[in-house]
Order: sequence, then C-alpha cells, then structure tokens
Amino acid sequence: MVTVEKNRQTYKYKSVKIVLDKVKNLGNFIEAELLGRPSRKNKDKVLKIIDELKIPRENIIWDLRYHAMLMKKKGYKNYYF
Repeated sequence: MVTVEKNRQTYKYKSVKIVLDKVKNLGNFIEAELLGRPSRKNKDKVLKIIDELKIPRENIIWDLRYHAMLMKKKGYKNYYF
C-alpha cells in the first residue's frame, strides 16, 4: 500500500473547479471538474477550458488515480482498484 502526500489549491474558472496538486514522488497535476452529471457535453466544456488554459491534451490522464500511479511507480503489478 502507498500513502499519497499532496499539497492542494482549489480555484474556480468559469463553471469549472480547478485543483492544483503537488504530489510527493509524482509531480504537479491540474484537475478540471465540471460539477453535474457526466455527459459528452460536459466533457466538451471541460476540454474547451483546458484548451483556454493552454494545457496540452496529450498530458491528460483520464482515469488513473494518484495511489495507482504511485503503486505503478513502485513496481506493483495490480494497482487498479
């Protein structure tokens, strides 16, 4: 098991919650979340704001969580749960 150590700052930009995380042993991350029901329309809104913020789309990680990223980095084979 791993422990996720992070410093977090939270902001609001338009209708999106922007979270800046500095995660020990992983680096810096930006989380963009539009509150509401998951839908293609909402995903497109978030992607538009990501583009406005000049964040390269190739840097997007859709579903991997910090604990899973740390476990993968440490060599664990089963790190999804």
